[in-house]
Formats: sequence, C-alpha cells, structure tokens
Amino acid sequence: MANKVISIEIGNDVTRIVQMDYQTKHPKVYRHATIPTPEGCISDGYINNENPALADAIKNAITDEKMNGSKNVIFTIASSKILTREVMLPPIKANMIDATVQMNLGEYFPIDLSQHEVSNLVLEHIKEGDNAGRYRVLIIAAEKTLVQSYEALAKAVGLTLIQVDYVGNSIYQCFKNENANRCNMILKIEETQTSITIVDHQNLLLQRNVSYGIEEVIREVADRPAFGCKSYEDACQYIKNNICIFETLADTAASTANENTATGTALLEARAAVTRSISGFINAISRVVDFYNSRYTVPIDRIFVCGMGGDFTGINTLLSNEMGIKTHILKKLEELQWVATTDLAGFHCYAAPIGASFAPVGLYSKAREDKEKHKTNYKGLGFLILALAAVLSLALFIPRAFSLMSLKDENASLKAMEAQYIEAEEIYNRYTSTLDVYQQVYSSSLLLEHPNDNILAFFNELEQKLPHDIRVEAITSDETNVVMTFICNSKEEAAGIINLFRDFDTLLSIQVGTIEEEHSEVTDEELTDIAIGTVTADTVDQAVDNFVDGVVSAIQNSGSRETSVKFTITGEYLPIETETQTESSVTAEPATEETESVE
Repeated sequence: MANKVISIEIGNDVTRIVQMDYQTKHPKVYRHATIPTPEGCISDGYINNENPALADAIKNAITDEKMNGSKNVIFTIASSKILTREVMLPPIKANMIDATVQMNLGEYFPIDLSQHEVSNLVLEHIKEGDNAGRYRVLIIAAEKTLVQSYEALAKAVGLTLIQVDYVGNSIYQCFKNENANRCNMILKIEETQTSITIVDHQNLLLQRNVSYGIEEVIREVADRPAFGCKSYEDACQYIKNNICIFETLADTAASTANENTATGTALLEARAAVTRSISGFINAISRVVDFYNSRYTVPIDRIFVCGMGGDFTGINTLLSNEMGIKTHILKKLEELQWVATTDLAGFHCYAAPIGASFAPVGLYSKAREDKEKHKTNYKGLGFLILALAAVLSLALFIPRAFSLMSLKDENASLKAMEAQYIEAEEIYNRYTSTLDVYQQVYSSSLLLEHPNDNILAFFNELEQKLPHDIRVEAITSDETNVVMTFICNSKEEAAGIINLFRDFDTLLSIQVGTIEEEHSEVTDEELTDIAIGTVTADTVDQAVDNFVDGVVSAIQNSGSRETSVKFTITGEYLPIETETQTESSVTAEPATEETESVE
C-alpha cells in the first residue's frame, strides 16, 4: 500500500495542500485544497507560530477535504534566507559525494554553518567532454530556526514532519521526467515573484528568480472601471475567466465585440493598460533567456506556466508571441495520476507541493526524531540491568581470544574505510602540491613589482600638465620618491604649481620644501662701469661725483628687476596596481571547482 503524505506550500497570499503518494514511481494525487494565508503568519518563509491562525486554517482544510488519514507532512519553502551554491566535484564515487561536500563546506560558504541545515542535490553527472566524470552539485543551506518554525507548525496542526524541501528543487523534481528528451523552461508565476527553471534531459541547467509577478496586472484590472471589478479578489477571478491583455505588447489596435461603442473603447483602453503593465515581466524573462542562450547551445523547446500565473487567461499566447517559444499552461504530468474528485482546472497551482513529495532535498535533520526515539524506557530498565549483569558475568569467563577477534574485525573495518577514502586523499594531495607551486609563482611575481614602475607615466603627465614658462632646475628620483626644484616669478605662480601637482594621477602624495624669494643684486657689469667712471675722472671731485652717480643708478636698476621664487616639491609615486590575486585570497579547496551559483 502506498504511503500517503500531505505536502504543503505556504505562500504570502495562498497556502496549497495536496494529499498524495510519497516517493513512488507513479504517484497519485488524492485530494487538494487552496486556502488564503492568514495575514501576519509568514515572513520571507519564516512561520510566525505565535499566531495560531495558519495552523487552524490548515487543520480545517485537511478536515474539510477529508485528508485526516495522512499523519505525515512535507513542507516546501521559498525564502531569501536559503543559501544555494553550485559546485563542480571531480570524478569520485557517488557514495562519496555527501562526505566530500561536508568536508569542504567552509570553502563553499564563507560563514559559520553550525546553525544551518545543509543538504545537496546532484544536478548532473557529466558523461563526455573536458569535464567527463565530474558532478554538478547544488548545495543548499537553511537556517535551523527556519526549519524549526515548520516543525512547530506541523506539531500545532497535529502532523509529523518527515521532510522539508526547497521550492526550487520541488519545481525541478516535478518537471525532471516531463518530456525528458526536450529542453523545457518552467515559469512559476506568483503575485510578486517568478521562479525560472530550465531543465534539459533531466539535468537542471539554470534557475533564477525575478521580482516580477502578476500583482501589478491584478491591481490594474481592479482599478479599471471597464472591467467592472469592485475589489482585488474580483480582479483575481476576472483574469481567470476573461482575456484582459493583447496577444503582443505592440498590439494596441485589437478589436473587441463592442469596439464601436463607448464601452468597447473603454475596454480596449483598459486592455492596453493591462498589457503595458506586464511589459516589465516579459522583459525580465527575456533577459534570463538571453543569458541562457549565451551560456548553452541547446535551444529551449517549450515553456510551461504554473503557479498563480496559470490562472491568467491569455498569458500563454502573449508569452508565445513575445518569446518566440510555444508556451503552455501546466495541465498534467506524464508520471502523475490525478484521482482527486475535482477536475484538473487548477492543476498548475500545485506543481511545488507535488514535486516536494517526489524527492525532497532533505533540509530536515532526523537527529531530533532519533533523540525522541531513544528516550529512556523506565519500564524496561530493570530487564536491561539484569541483562547487563548477565553479560558482565559471562564476560569474566569468555576466552581472551574473543577480544582478539573483536580487534581483528575493527582492523578490517578500518582498512575498508581507508580504501574508501584513499581516492579523496590522492586528490587532496595533488591539489595541495599544485597550490604550493602557485604560491611560489605568486611570491616570485611580487619580486618584479616596484613602486616606480609608473615613472614613464609620471613624466608623460608632467609634460602634459606643467606650464612651459616654469623652469625646472633639478629632478632626482629613487624607488619611492621624486624630488623636483622649480624657479618661477612669484609666490602666486608657485602656489599654482603646487596645487597642480596635488592633482597628479601618478603621485600618491606630495610635500613642499622651503620657498625662497630671491631679489636681483648689482651686477658685475654695473660695478665695472662705476669703477671706470671713477678712474677716468680728471679731478677728485669729478671721480666722487661719478662714483655716487654710478651707485645710485645701479641701485635703481636692481629695484626695477623682477623677483624670482625658488622651491622644492617631493612626490611619492603611486604604486602600480596589479591583477595578481592577494595571497590571503589563496585558500585550499580540496577536490572541488566552483561554478556558477544557482539562486
């Protein structure tokens, strides 16, 4: 008999519940229910168990839909607090993947994961090419408090929590075997967010979340009198039963039944407004598809729409025309049997809770359940003591060979364990030896770096920026500094040159030495003229007059000459930036290669 479980997805606005078979080849869905999520009961995936409204609503839905026969529950969670990382593992045995991931968690996530539940999902075992034999693995970490909030909710509802899944994995598992020979893109469209998943031949190639949903469309419909909706809930029902968008974003001339009337014109304008409101959503999807096409050569064959977006009448036609890819609303799964009493009209809404029961990623640790199972049984404690006493009595008479046999078994077990991990040890040793070579090369590269490697750039900048009428008296340089002596006509001009050097791109800093102001003195030629005039005079009186006139003239001439300013600038070279990775960032990553993360 198949093991029936209740699988639940709790969103910000609605909660979806299904009763179905758990981990069977061809599962059946027996019953389902969708209820509004009470306000204030969930925030970014965390359940507020202080508010009992959610637990009461789930209990009532289970009772109303006659699901009481199932006592086990699975939750699938969507939260920005769930950490994901895609890594590439080397060719190892499949049973070593968990141990390898756990051993290198500190390399995958630069945080303390002691307060997280950690699991992994094998996305692909590469069969050919340069990476043949390697594994693409998605590592998922969720805070323990997040998982515990669902454990408490299950207890409040009266159910036993058997597993917690990540909604990204739930969608992947739901579509993993759907047309396995084709490349499919799945859009899980909710009110404020859309999850994009691309699966090819059972391999998860890409997952992205975009912050666009259909909430803006619903509000636009509610605000337009032409649609006749009085509330947000009326608008939700209207988009299920009526087409309120055009077939393309550019189509603003679509006709309606009453387009020649005032009512028809208003309806046409309302549909145009709704179509414009969804353009941001379409553009976000297009960007993800463009990114996928730049990374992969396999084209997307089809698009499936699930979640609340499946209720949006006409969305598949608009997506088909804008994306150029045939788009369908999810209506069935090949390996799933729908035996519920209701029809398949709302099947698209239950993709996540259905996928969670296929193969949950396992974010719920069984440690707490094991602890409950191993509580002391006082009723049988007496029998246990008697049995222990008997065993101890017998142990006094057992031959010493029994101890030897036990040691041999332990030795064989240890050798088997050594053989299991010897391959990982070899990979780690190769990695550490490669890392040593890298560090030696890196250290050698540091010896080639000098702070004045950019001296040519400095002189080019000096030639471009220094005014041509400034006289450079001297320049000296060492590995870190350059000392320059300048002569100019005034202190104002010297200040301008100093400010100019402060803006040099090739200098880290500058220091200004003493600024000396030099006045012109009496020249040798003037002294010679004074001497000649004195010596050639005919009389003493004439010699004195010539000497006085010459000195006065020399003093007047020196006063009319320009003053010069001499100063020194010391500049520190700006060290050249290199693309060499800092030594602190070189960390060991045994047996792994990181690839693009999956959000």
